[in-house]
Amino acid sequence: MAAYNYFGQSYGGPYYPVGYQPMVQPQMQSAQQIQQAAQPMQTAQSQPSIIWISSEYEAERYPVAPNTAITLWSTSEPVVYLKQADPTGKPTLKTYDLVERTQSVPVASQAQGDKKVIYATKDDLEVVVGAIKGISGDIEQMKGDLYGMAGRKKTVSRKPKDDEEVEE
Repeated sequence: MAAYNYFGQSYGGPYYPVGYQPMVQPQMQSAQQIQQAAQPMQTAQSQPSIIWISSEYEAERYPVAPNTAITLWSTSEPVVYLKQADPTGKPTLKTYDLVERTQSVPVASQAQGDKKVIYATKDDLEVVVGAIKGISGDIEQMKGDLYGMAGRKKTVSRKPKDDEEVEE
């Protein structure tokens, strides 16, 4: 099929504007292009295993990608910073002091053996329950006394003093 340009002249192929590239159909792509598209993109960037910083200010300003955590080592003091970012990208910074361990850590089973566990007997619990019942009875009696006082009217009786005269 012949195509015509603006001037009505015929040439062998279709006419396309300058800079236009026809869209290639997937079935027309070469096998090499298909293989390249199938290979996963390698976007993982290798970071150094230890990141050295000079101050906490620098640790606060160090960029962290969302959903990641990095460890920052201080060159000026025995401190390690753990900087994390949540899915929204909001960073948090935790500071850990590096302290030399001077003793070996005791084994957990030895530490539990040193503690003496004392259990309460049934008789001990019955004594506690009895004391609580006695206290609750005292509280109920006090409530009754207070409610009884509130219901009664106080009458003030005035007795004459020895020095006063009583009028009849």
